[in-house]
Amino acid sequence: MDPITAAIVAALSAGALSGLTDAAKTAIADAYNKLKGLGSGSKKDESVNKDRAPNQSSDGSHHSPVSHYPISMSKRKFLLTTGTVGLAGIMFGAIGSEKIIHSRISDIKMIFTHSDLPNGIDVKDLGEALNRNSSLNFTIDAGHDYKDAINQFVRGEHNLLWGTAFTYVLTSAKYPNIQPILTYKNRTSEPLYYHSHILTKTSSGIKSLRDLREKRFSYVDEYSTSGYLYPRYFMQQYGLSIRNDVKPIKAGLHIKSLRNLFDGTVDACAVASQYYKSQDGTYISEYYTRLLNEFYLDDKNDIVSIIPNTYDYPIPMGPIIAHQNISENDMLKLQNVFLLLDDNSRKPFEISGFDLVTDSMYDSVRNIAYKVNIDLQKW
Repeated sequence: MDPITAAIVAALSAGALSGLTDAAKTAIADAYNKLKGLGSGSKKDESVNKDRAPNQSSDGSHHSPVSHYPISMSKRKFLLTTGTVGLAGIMFGAIGSEKIIHSRISDIKMIFTHSDLPNGIDVKDLGEALNRNSSLNFTIDAGHDYKDAINQFVRGEHNLLWGTAFTYVLTSAKYPNIQPILTYKNRTSEPLYYHSHILTKTSSGIKSLRDLREKRFSYVDEYSTSGYLYPRYFMQQYGLSIRNDVKPIKAGLHIKSLRNLFDGTVDACAVASQYYKSQDGTYISEYYTRLLNEFYLDDKNDIVSIIPNTYDYPIPMGPIIAHQNISENDMLKLQNVFLLLDDNSRKPFEISGFDLVTDSMYDSVRNIAYKVNIDLQKW
């Protein structure tokens, strides 16, 4: 956990409770140790960082740019000052009988852009897990399609939108006051990123993206990142239009797009890696495995991904977006609920955890939208 996240979790833990609990003590100690580590830094550290890639550690390994970054001396001083003041405030507030976070929120309505999860569990089941682990009352729904979910959210019918990277890019372009508060981590070697795949059966005769011309192609939704936007970009590199050069079939859900391929409805399908498998093969979707067994197919011999460079285009995990009518204090309380959700509650949904997120994390998605001539203001 980086220093900023550590301090925030400490603050949330203390503020969500009326007294100084063991959990709050642990979080405060963690934040203190992080701040102490900042204080021991030197200009020597800064010179080393200058020669290192932004997401590279001292041992040469690479980390997510969200969770690891070099800290300059000026930023180090800023974090030390604000962190120390914040930590003092946390401890003072925790000792007293008043809560640090004064929140009015109790009933949370959250909408998903789609109703399916990688293992086939309905998103509404996640609401029950959140309710068991917090004092809030979560009601979770899914839109009829991605655009319907966005529209319900911007009309104020829901406090939170759990969408995709592309739906956030679109929504934030039109409504700049909304904020991404968290993103989730998947259970792969790249927990904050995933990839787009176009799958086909080896028996189809399709060897490359060029062979998709005039073929039946299942995409997820026009507002899907990995199920439409990125496949559209990859096809464009081969002179194909997803609208004019293939026979497009809208599936609506990733699991339906995948099933369309398995049952022969289409010749190829777009799907996110969470519904398929990771690059290193250490993660294979439970739902994908079920389909292999149902249709007596073998992963290595019968199914192939035909985007040659998809791993050069990591997609940031979709964020949880707070409506502009949510106060800062309530956003902190909501972050706390997700950040402290235990692993047993997360595991059925293929979620390994949550992390803080920034708007700039989605600039790569904006760039892809620009390259396929999508006007982010018009939807």
